[in-house]
Amino acid sequence: MRHRALRALVALGATVAWLAPAPDAVSASAAPDLAIGEDRWDLVGLGVISATARGQRLDVELAPGRTRRFTVRIGNPGASTATFRISGSPGQIPFTATYVAGDGTDVTGEVVSGTYELTLGSGARAFLYLDVAATADAETGARRTVRVEGATLDGSTLDRVAVRAEVPPIRVWGVNHRGTLRCDAEFPLRTLLPGRDTSARLALTNITDGKLRLTWPTGGLVLRDEAGAVLWDTRSLLLLRASPRHPFPGYLVLRSGRSVEIPVLETRIRWSGPIDVEPTCGLPRLPMPSVTLGVEAPGAPATVSGSIAAAIAEPGSPWQVCPPGPFGEPATGVLETPDGQDLPSLTLRCWASVRREEGFDVVSLHLVSPSDAPAYEIGEGTEIGWWEGLPGEANMLALRWSFVVTTEDARPYLSQMRARALGEGETVTYALSDGVWETWGWGPCGYESMGYAPTGEVLLLDWISGCSQTAATATEPARRLVRLPDERTLTA
Repeated sequence: MRHRALRALVALGATVAWLAPAPDAVSASAAPDLAIGEDRWDLVGLGVISATARGQRLDVELAPGRTRRFTVRIGNPGASTATFRISGSPGQIPFTATYVAGDGTDVTGEVVSGTYELTLGSGARAFLYLDVAATADAETGARRTVRVEGATLDGSTLDRVAVRAEVPPIRVWGVNHRGTLRCDAEFPLRTLLPGRDTSARLALTNITDGKLRLTWPTGGLVLRDEAGAVLWDTRSLLLLRASPRHPFPGYLVLRSGRSVEIPVLETRIRWSGPIDVEPTCGLPRLPMPSVTLGVEAPGAPATVSGSIAAAIAEPGSPWQVCPPGPFGEPATGVLETPDGQDLPSLTLRCWASVRREEGFDVVSLHLVSPSDAPAYEIGEGTEIGWWEGLPGEANMLALRWSFVVTTEDARPYLSQMRARALGEGETVTYALSDGVWETWGWGPCGYESMGYAPTGEVLLLDWISGCSQTAATATEPARRLVRLPDERTLTA
């Protein structure tokens, strides 16, 4: 009996020995070991087997139109020869993924379809190259993950590595002539939106070994067209700026190696692209590189009259009592006080001008009061902070409210006011914001005023009909300075 059991055991052992693979045969028992890096000597994931790519992922930035190559090392940690199936993610907009074998053969089709196979001896390794590219029109913030997977033929065990690519913001920098401060500028939008800011961010860094004390700077932007002509220079606002957060002229103490973000005087985009944008950090002799940004073309109303109507439709707009003609022709109307105060009404003469850009319209609404006032139009120039007097000597009000109009909406980008209120009596300053008129201030007549809101979110109006002067005065009128709650809205 014992001999029979021994013979059975020997027979079973022979069977097991016959089923076991020879040292050179294919085995499907051990997972491949994948690692990834930008070269063969700096890899993550070596010796780590993870089906989720945890601890085996590279996070990289990839600018539009750029390509980065990654090396995928595929090793056989098993005790015998094994064949592995290698698969990888296809490209996903705005990124593309290309796979190249170690001998330079493009194997993208096989890897993406999951039919690419490698046979490796125990302890052997092979290399696969992954090229990830961002398309030329990739926008900031776009992010995709490309995964590479190695598995046994039966799929029972596997290892994954990954690359997560993200399109970074545009960054430029410059150093002042003394070599003490570095200015860093960041533009998150590569394609600007009509009626919106550039969203630029500026920061200063102390690159000395000591502490620096300087007047608190304010950043600005110089915008130019393709020919190099200046479209707008927000630095002209510096003389008017008064920020509660960073009072002018406050002081900044910056320790060695420390950085601070500084406020940026912005402007809303109302020009077709491309636009050349030069950031400035508000310090002398600190040159900065410029960046070229595109501008979206969302589409404009079919007619000029449609664009004018969209701009006038802003809730509370005084142009609703004197809507210009279909091509902006002048019209007259009468405006009563928005809060019912017992002041004489304003007679208005209103008109509009339209500039057609690529994919949007720019509408400027103009008015003067009284309706028979001299012809006058507030200009839109780069020297927006400069005092501009009204024609004649009689009391007069002039407004300009400008909009970017698309098929979707009308967004204000600038409002301006000029007023002369002389003689006896009192006048009221009204402010229109979010469709609601509010009384911002009142006081005796005898002044000239200028109002300016670089975002157009607030429209100022001085009710000049409360003042009696209609002829020249021997007294030099006062020039009035008012500061609104929104630090971007400035009046003088």
